Amino acid sequence: MLYFCEKKGEHIFNDIRLKDSTVDFIRYLIEIFAYTDMGVFKTSAVTFVRTFTKLSSVPVYRTSKAKVSAAFWSSKIETSGWMSDPITDVEELEQGEVCRALEAEEEDKKFLVDRWKREQGGGGITCVLQDGSVFEKAGVNISVVYGNLPAAAVQQMRSRGKDLKGDSFPFFATGISAVIHPKNPNVPTVHFNYRYFEKMDLEKKQWWFGGGTDLTPSYLVEEDVVHFHKTLKTACDKHNKEFYPKYKKWCDDYFFIKHRGERRGVGGIFFDDLEGDQNKTFKFSCAESVLPSYIPLVTKHKNDGYSLLDRQWQLLRRGRYVEFNLMYDRGTKFGLYTPGARYESILMSLPLNARWEYMHVPKPGSKEEEMLDALRKPRNWYFNFFTNVPYWSYSSNYIILILITSCSLFLYLRILKANNRNMSALRKAFLIGIRNFSKISSVPLHRSTKAAASWQHVVAFSTVGQDMGSKMEQLVMTIQHEVCRALEAEEGEKKFLVDRWTRKEGGGGITCVLQDGKVFEKAGVNVGKNLEGKELPFFATGVSAVIHPRNPHVPTIHFNYRYFEVEDADGQKQYWFGGGTDLTPSYLVKEDVVHFHKTLKTACDKHNNEFYPKNGVTSERRGVGGIFFDDLDNDPDKTFNFVKTCGEAVVPAYIPLVQKHKNDRYSDEEKRWQLLRLGRYVEFNVMYDRGTKFGLQTPGSRVESILMSLPLTARWEYCHEPKPGSKEEEIIKVLKEPKDWKVFSTISQLTHNKRQILKRTLNSIVVKETKEKKSSYCF
Repeated sequence: MLYFCEKKGEHIFNDIRLKDSTVDFIRYLIEIFAYTDMGVFKTSAVTFVRTFTKLSSVPVYRTSKAKVSAAFWSSKIETSGWMSDPITDVEELEQGEVCRALEAEEEDKKFLVDRWKREQGGGGITCVLQDGSVFEKAGVNISVVYGNLPAAAVQQMRSRGKDLKGDSFPFFATGISAVIHPKNPNVPTVHFNYRYFEKMDLEKKQWWFGGGTDLTPSYLVEEDVVHFHKTLKTACDKHNKEFYPKYKKWCDDYFFIKHRGERRGVGGIFFDDLEGDQNKTFKFSCAESVLPSYIPLVTKHKNDGYSLLDRQWQLLRRGRYVEFNLMYDRGTKFGLYTPGARYESILMSLPLNARWEYMHVPKPGSKEEEMLDALRKPRNWYFNFFTNVPYWSYSSNYIILILITSCSLFLYLRILKANNRNMSALRKAFLIGIRNFSKISSVPLHRSTKAAASWQHVVAFSTVGQDMGSKMEQLVMTIQHEVCRALEAEEGEKKFLVDRWTRKEGGGGITCVLQDGKVFEKAGVNVGKNLEGKELPFFATGVSAVIHPRNPHVPTIHFNYRYFEVEDADGQKQYWFGGGTDLTPSYLVKEDVVHFHKTLKTACDKHNNEFYPKNGVTSERRGVGGIFFDDLDNDPDKTFNFVKTCGEAVVPAYIPLVQKHKNDRYSDEEKRWQLLRLGRYVEFNVMYDRGTKFGLQTPGSRVESILMSLPLTARWEYCHEPKPGSKEEEIIKVLKEPKDWKVFSTISQLTHNKRQILKRTLNSIVVKETKEKKSSYCF
């Protein structure tokens, strides 16, 4: 539990001495944003249970949650158990403005309050409202943590220019963060974060403040965005009129999804590493502007009508939100690098639901296209000239703006001369000119012509002359063909869309995608070839696929087989093969997993009976494993034949499982569990998968084909815990402690083993009886 106290004139937090301004900042966070009446809930109401369960070798907190009752606001805070009196008045501690304001917009839903403690030092309070009528997921989190900063976090700070001496050193960090994801697509998402960091390295003590507030709408309503930015600008101008334009640009640059070529939202303000005068920096805070900038937008739009297409577009934008937070957000990275981090609180920012469609392109002139245009080209939303008119902030557009203004003035003179009208004509003409401002093209989005699968037109690429490259290229095309045919046979009427694409730097690919089918929610099989002849010439070809079924009882499968060849500065060529196949079920059916592993083991044993145990992914936590190998550079022909056999084993390993379960009945709860597991799938692919990272870092990479592996829909719930003894808990146990599935090679082998055990048992009984008889004869 967090507590703040004073002792002998010095402020103490768990034996860590803090400066007055630091304590003021902590108090400010507590007063303004979060539920802080520490003594309201007894252990029977909200009990924090620190149960560290090992999931992917990472501690996960289990938290029992209770609804916030009306008594929450009226109960008196019990402070008798505190180390000393709090530095903030008890009555003031009851103010939780953000949570109160959000609950006022909801109908009956209340925040769940989760107090947690960090073993290495510190703790926090996380408040979450989930599945409400207005807010699909809203989280407000405060934390105060301290301890020793690990090497990974130190390296991450150095990467942004921090001069840090040593590999690990003491630190103190406190802050508040919140993300509000509304249910209605017409209500924008808002995020804010305000924090203080202090550390002591080998040479000196350093401190800095950071924070910001930004808006992420699904649909652009210009007057809403102007209101939001105007409120932030007013808050900034109280301290320095240069703050808003500086931190607004910083926000636009920071929230940039590099691989998509677009911003996460329409900006706001963002600042980091603010040092200077500590007291002045502390007083500069736009935290108080969060509610007046956002709540009016919620009130205005929460009851607006919307269509299914509007909702799907909102979920697609939430997919981009997930990508930024997991791949680029520094706060998320720092939190995950910190030992004992509270992952549920860190990933609280992820939406309840998100969606990824392959090559989704908005219709020309649609509201969706208008939104994308604003995300690709940040605008100056606050411009006080006649009215608060938003306009594009690129310097190249100023000339056009002057021309439009001149035309508007000329039009005004004509109108004034003809009809003797007042100044409102100028305002109207100016607005018309601005709103008809010609749109500038943004980062190019791949637009592909899609057609139903027509395999006779799928031809191989021209090869670069290498024998092995040519052989591997033909192999991956064959695997793609066979897999797509097998999946279409199970799907029925739905066919794959075929997308042929070229890479400017050299090479290209064919991506086949089946989406929103009866059996497969999203299935993608991609072949590609990359050529690069500049700094380091290389050749790469491969096939990759991820099949996400609709039925929770049918497992997800992934496979990837690839060949890489590179020529170094000395003209020496190196090559290697890599690949693997793995299974990710939502529910555990042991005989299915045994069948899958047996098929892969049979393929491996054709080449070497040591391959399967060597390449078995017994430590894989995304699913129940399979095989995985990389950097195989032995005999190229033998390695190629091994890769070929493994690729050919995909269909017989997986299709029988699809046929067995595709018509199984399932409940809404089972579907929801599947979506939660797909959320973990997204986390692994975006944060850890080497193929995804390599692809996105390759110049001219095909982002849509790389992220084809992401499911159509995924879900994140805060602190979701399977019920003890449930099927969900069973699969989690297997993911935490992978089994050596090859031991249970077949059901008949199991039966045989049982017979052998029974035989040995009977033999022992017979021997025992014989000895007893012999002993009786002795008497």
